[in-house]
Amino acid sequence: MKKIKRLAALGLTLALLSGCNLMAGVPEETRVMTTFYPLYVLALNLTKDVPALTLTNLVQPQDGCPRSYELSNWDAALLAGQDAVIIGGRGLERFETALTGASGGPAVLTALSGLTLYNSGEAVNEESTHLAGDNPWLFLSVAGAMEMSISIASGMAQLDEPYAAIYQENLSAYLARLEDLADDMAHVMEQTTAKPVALLHEGLGYLARELKLDIALEYPREPGSDPYGNDLEDLMAALAASGAEIVLLERQAPQNLTEALEAAGYVCVKIDTLMTHPADGDAAAYERIMLANAKAVAAAFDQVR
Repeated sequence: MKKIKRLAALGLTLALLSGCNLMAGVPEETRVMTTFYPLYVLALNLTKDVPALTLTNLVQPQDGCPRSYELSNWDAALLAGQDAVIIGGRGLERFETALTGASGGPAVLTALSGLTLYNSGEAVNEESTHLAGDNPWLFLSVAGAMEMSISIASGMAQLDEPYAAIYQENLSAYLARLEDLADDMAHVMEQTTAKPVALLHEGLGYLARELKLDIALEYPREPGSDPYGNDLEDLMAALAASGAEIVLLERQAPQNLTEALEAAGYVCVKIDTLMTHPADGDAAAYERIMLANAKAVAAAFDQVR
């Protein structure tokens, strides 16, 4: 984590910005909107104490895959009224090109631009084709959240130049907190014995690698989906072949799937993937959620003897 802190100490790096409105000539209020909650909770810490800045989030809590979300006319109207929009990019928003390709709209800050993502591999069925390629769930790694925070703070400092020093101060303070979080999560995992795990959500690879888990299987499954028939048989066969006894999946996974896994003898760990929360102004939520995720994994390891 020290590398991230040194990077921040060198000054804010450049983020990818698009759109022609760079918030010039906004005398009274700056309106900034994030697309999804994970971006909101990071930006909430980075925009703290910036005068006359209002931060909101576009998409309501989601049970399904955010990468399938389609903009409504109401969404488009909300976005058009913003001075800046913070997106993840790199496949997180299906509607990315509608924002970055528009002329005369809000400035668009792409948080994942230039960051290293791992590849999700090949799809196993027609429903999972959009899950292949770059994996944009980087925020499920604390180190990734730190990199995204640097990108967001950098972009906001460029867009809102009079308050660049505040964004830098907020960034430094938040990176220090995230470093402490990473240390706390590592300490939790040091207290238990790791077991092979299967991941049934594409974003959990980031969390699993950060926790140094033994990944026996990464199965490309649509978040919130309830496989049945041949799809469920294929999933169970892959799990059996993997040798994993512990399965990690999103906390909003259908009850039918969880019950089927538990009936087959697997210990299910419900992970909070940061997509089911309202934008309620809780700046400490990311730290609390991620630490709880680490504790849930450790508890499952202690359960399997």
